[in-house]
Amino acid sequence: MTSTHIDDWFSLKPILFLLAFVALWVMSAHAAPKAKSQDECMAYADLALTAAALAKNKVADAQADKVLADIYSMKTDDAKEMARMIVGSARIYAASGGHPMDYAQGFAQVCLAQRGNVDSILGTAL
Repeated sequence: MTSTHIDDWFSLKPILFLLAFVALWVMSAHAAPKAKSQDECMAYADLALTAAALAKNKVADAQADKVLADIYSMKTDDAKEMARMIVGSARIYAASGGHPMDYAQGFAQVCLAQRGNVDSILGTAL
């Protein structure tokens, strides 16, 4: 590939990640679980920060999943599903060049403002 083709690829990279995110969002078959309290919003925001930081630093998904499991105890099916969705979204965000703290802060703001409803970040029912 010539230098021009490489430059074209890198200029399209953010658009491609956005399209991948939209595709995942559209394929979502159900609404994201809801945080039940402000404390849960903040705990999930912390998970989002950690997951995005691991992804930004290119920690392999399998290893990152082990680290996250050591840090966060998800006891209910809803909590496990919420964590799975947050981690997937955080990985996409980090891969697009976003800063982990920005993702976590945005997640916390939406979660708190929408009383635990994070569908606008993680997807909605179709």
